[in-house]
Amino acid sequence: MARRPTLFVKLGGSLITDKSSPSTARPEVIERIAAETREALDSDPGLRLLLGHGSGSFGHWAAKPYSTRQGVHTPDGWRGYAQVAAAAAKLNGIVTATFLAAGVPVLSFQPSASARCKDGVLHHLNT
Repeated sequence: MARRPTLFVKLGGSLITDKSSPSTARPEVIERIAAETREALDSDPGLRLLLGHGSGSFGHWAAKPYSTRQGVHTPDGWRGYAQVAAAAAKLNGIVTATFLAAGVPVLSFQPSASARCKDGVLHHLNT
């Protein structure tokens, strides 16, 4: 029997957070999506899902003062990178806990864990 393809579902940061307020999740939306995901898995046990999510008001508000979108080249930029990573991890914790509470077995992987660097230069990032 052939392995079924994996379906990638991205929960946009604008969907699961209120981007007009710093670090503001939308728990009712996350809970609804987690319940719907559980229902989909119950109705199709062979369903293969890879879930991802944006950082919404968690990462974007943390990034703005440091302009991390333009890259990280200074000690202050690295502080910004660390702040963004911490903010994204906080939202990921909320999403993960909500999905686990709904009975959806999820694991968390930080995207930067796939980066390969040499002498401080990014050479490859799996996307």
